[in-house]
Amino acid sequence: MPYLLVFGDGSICDFVLSPANVRERRAQVHLLAAEAKRQALRSAFLAKAHPV
Repeated sequence: MPYLLVFGDGSICDFVLSPANVRERRAQVHLLAAEAKRQALRSAFLAKAHPV
């Protein structure tokens, strides 16, 4: 089964393919970890950004 992590504009930023007999929890854990990592990188970038 495919599970997608999607940006607000509809573009896919991560995905997981898992067998149908695997519980959804594994896919959720992976996608939530990927989102947390993406947000941490974004926060670190914005902390260093300076207005021009």
